Amino acid sequence: MSAISSSAEGVFDWSELPVLPDPVGFAAPFAGMSEGALLVAGGTNIRPDIPGESVWKGSTKIWHDRIFKLSSPTGEWSLAGKLPQPRAYGVSVTIPEGVLCVGGSNQDEPTDEVFLMRLIGDDVVTEL
Repeated sequence: MSAISSSAEGVFDWSELPVLPDPVGFAAPFAGMSEGALLVAGGTNIRPDIPGESVWKGSTKIWHDRIFKLSSPTGEWSLAGKLPQPRAYGVSVTIPEGVLCVGGSNQDEPTDEVFLMRLIGDDVVTEL
């Protein structure tokens, strides 16, 4: 992930954010800002069925429910909560109240459920 800022002249300054705490990474998570912190939740990844083996030689798609929080671009990711169920491939947008998450799917089926993720203290809560 990258952080970006802009100067008055319209020049952008990019910097790399800390890597999410998972050796494989995540596809299609929900992401947005709440109370100045970056939240990344859910997502999927493919892990080899045999440790050390290539994902092309047999693998399992894993769906995640963890919510990670990054309080500052130079900080460290922390586990800040869990989604009500594993979910990925939805749409997320930052709004004043938090991160609005729409739809997506889990390992069994798509959903049209909408929920709000927001930071309260050090924890993230989800509200349907």
